[in-house]
Amino acid sequence: MSPGSRRRQWKVSLRGAIERHEHLDADAISCDNRCQLGQWLHGAGGRRNGTQPKFMALPEEHRKFHEAAGEVARRINAGQMDDATRMLDSGSAFARSSGDVAVALNRVRRGF
Repeated sequence: MSPGSRRRQWKVSLRGAIERHEHLDADAISCDNRCQLGQWLHGAGGRRNGTQPKFMALPEEHRKFHEAAGEVARRINAGQMDDATRMLDSGSAFARSSGDVAVALNRVRRGF
């Protein structure tokens, strides 16, 4: 599964949790080093490419994505389903951070 597909899957999973009023591990979701991309960024990818200008934005954008996803999960856990739903809409921090990760990934791919 591509990183873009995984980010879309996060949105689908969060929407499903809203619909089912499912409790989520918001702290785990907020961690940017547990997913496949995060493990690469914090491991081999970061060691190999961390000083490359086109790479440098990617870890921060990825961190922001997980932070936004974690905030959605916290709203779901608090029973604030309308807020959580809005937090997944276009223009939200979640949507912006997802797009920013995609842009940063594309820059990295073109740069190497």
